[in-house]
Amino acid sequence: MTTFARESEFRNDTIAAIATAEGAGGIGIVRLSGPEAYAIARRIFVRNRNSGLKAEDQENPIPSHRLMHGYIREPASRRVIDEVLLAAMKAPKSYTREDVVEIHSHGGTLILSKILELVLVLGARLAEPGEFTRRAYLNGRIDLSQAEAVADLINARSDGALAIAARQLQGGLRHQIEGLCAIVVEILSDIEAAIEFPEEVEIDLSNQETHWISLLERGLVAPIDKLLKTVHSGRMLKEGVRLVIVGRANVGKSSLMNVLVGKDKAIVTPIPGTTRDTVEEMLFIDNLAIHLSDTAGLRDSDDPIEIIGMRKTRECLNEADFILFVVDAQFPGTAEDLAILKNLDLKKTVLVINKIDVLGENGIANLPKEMNQTDRVMISAKNETGVSQLKAVISHKCLQSGEFQVQENIVTSVRHQKLLEEALGAIIRATDMLKGNGGQELVCLELEGALSALGRITGERSDERVLDSIFNKFCIGK
Repeated sequence: MTTFARESEFRNDTIAAIATAEGAGGIGIVRLSGPEAYAIARRIFVRNRNSGLKAEDQENPIPSHRLMHGYIREPASRRVIDEVLLAAMKAPKSYTREDVVEIHSHGGTLILSKILELVLVLGARLAEPGEFTRRAYLNGRIDLSQAEAVADLINARSDGALAIAARQLQGGLRHQIEGLCAIVVEILSDIEAAIEFPEEVEIDLSNQETHWISLLERGLVAPIDKLLKTVHSGRMLKEGVRLVIVGRANVGKSSLMNVLVGKDKAIVTPIPGTTRDTVEEMLFIDNLAIHLSDTAGLRDSDDPIEIIGMRKTRECLNEADFILFVVDAQFPGTAEDLAILKNLDLKKTVLVINKIDVLGENGIANLPKEMNQTDRVMISAKNETGVSQLKAVISHKCLQSGEFQVQENIVTSVRHQKLLEEALGAIIRATDMLKGNGGQELVCLELEGALSALGRITGERSDERVLDSIFNKFCIGK
């Protein structure tokens, strides 16, 4: 893998950071990476000689790829700071392809701070956000898409998001992009050879252009288009599903919100218009992360605060992946209900008929035909009747619509999406030029543009501002 980064990024220094700290009784890790990592560790680590190491390892103060028990002590006073486990990894067989030392300490804040202070005094510097992973990328151990997958793994909120990030970390997307680039290079080489050496390249140009067009359409346009169709699923996997509760005032939206999240998140009163702002909460249904929003009721009002709340409701509806449209079982098809329904996307709407606990012997009234075009669930938010069924419908709708299949590559990054769109546009233009007998030089220019866009996904061609944007989102120690 070739990266185009500043030489200053390969600074010949050693970095250190607290990789993790899990409370006063947990485990904390101080991680070092760089040419002085071993030297610094030797200054502060004293091995327990009863470690059971082989004779050849006893001769080496810190053998590579062994977990050793010992103590951290101050070099000057020789005062013991903590009992630790130390793991050392010689380059290039480490996360960063540099010498790496990890000190596994007790997780107290003071202990970790003291150990970090010692390694900084002895010549290390504090790592910047994401610098360990950035060094792994710059040293060629992983590509840029895999580096981004590290952040996605850390921030994953569902099994699906975790599976997609793990697949990308293993190089799933990288291998596909490399395959696409190979096709572009093959076509570029053929066209450039035909331009530069027309006498030496004995080909039927008409048949060759037909072959190029077929290769562009089947080998590039189709797979890139397939990747781009996963963007919606990828966003829901990575960020969570946006589920919005909507309905006219006083139909039980806030009660439904509370029962779904399992706590009194929204204020519930019999007074219409109580909810004037959007109330949001996160919940999980079948390992799907769901951002649930309870919105202000939609109705005619002169109250300026309520009007602002209803404007926010409409904004939420525009951004929603799915909608729970709540109506009152006693009056399920009022003019207000139908007016709201007209503004909803029925394909992503579930009709929730609430308050079935107060129905009389006659049961629910006939629903207007407009309300028979959506999935429907009857519930009592008050008694929690039908809530399990509603959760099952939400889960099925999310899984079915999102097509959450982790066996294939899924685009979860806006950066990847834009670069794939850029590459696809260039390839389509090149294909159209070949079909219209356009100049081969212009075709080459478009294919070069496509190759550049694809290369920026994996970091083959990287811009330093893009690298800063990606790695600055990491935490210290990663």
